Amino acid sequence: MECVVDAVQILELRMAVEIEMASMAAMQRTTEQMTHITNCFQDMNIKIETGENAIEEDFNFHRAIALASGNTYFFRFIEYIGSQTIIPAREIITSNDKACKRADFLATLQAEHMQILKAIEYQDAELASAAVKSHLKNSIQRHKMITAST
Repeated sequence: MECVVDAVQILELRMAVEIEMASMAAMQRTTEQMTHITNCFQDMNIKIETGENAIEEDFNFHRAIALASGNTYFFRFIEYIGSQTIIPAREIITSNDKACKRADFLATLQAEHMQILKAIEYQDAELASAAVKSHLKNSIQRHKMITAST
């Protein structure tokens, strides 16, 4: 279960960075950046509807938020840790029937992403921070359930 421990630790690192990143994106995003964030979210929906995991699209969503923050180093950090690290292997969760069904899992992720998107769209920094914190804490809990069930 080393991969689960690694995933949880990356999620904890992301929490330290992305809460502030989303807050800044909500305060500073432009109309064009909001359109880009929305398009990335919609790209995830399309991939999920066709039965794919949408890992690259999920990464692009987080990259778009980093760009909208106005801080180049948030974007560089997200780029540095990369899509294979920032988005833990979804198979960790989806391959464990006790934890959840793949479609339910992806629907839950998208609902959480929607909360982040809406907070940034409404330019509500506190709500954006809370939405990211909730998303990442939920992700940590989903991964910890795997460890507890084995």
